[in-house]
Amino acid sequence: MLHTVGLAMIVGPNAVLDLKILGAGARLPIDALRPVFRVMLIGFVINASTGLVLFVSEAADKGLLWVFYVKLSFIALALITASRTRRLIFGADGATTVTEIPVSAKALAILSLILWSGAIAAGRLMAYVH
Repeated sequence: MLHTVGLAMIVGPNAVLDLKILGAGARLPIDALRPVFRVMLIGFVINASTGLVLFVSEAADKGLLWVFYVKLSFIALALITASRTRRLIFGADGATTVTEIPVSAKALAILSLILWSGAIAAGRLMAYVH
């Protein structure tokens, strides 16, 4: 259950930010979404710890599944994408650096949504692929 909660804390706020970057919620200022990265970090800590426990409980089986490594790759790429988005939109010091959303941020938002969807799908497939 905690793994699912952690996932929601990562993907939910990330999806809100991505959708805002893509034009949804026009009246909401982008500055209001700066705190999502703290929620995402807490969710990542929850997911990393519970994921490790889940993996250790079935390491001999999960460690041999190709879909497990696909899932981890999607997650790593999605986290890198989130980091790049944060730097692009909020800068190194956390202050908003853009007045208009650049095309590169929109491309990162689309990529992020695809990567998180892939990570979730791969995670679910682990129960069915042997």
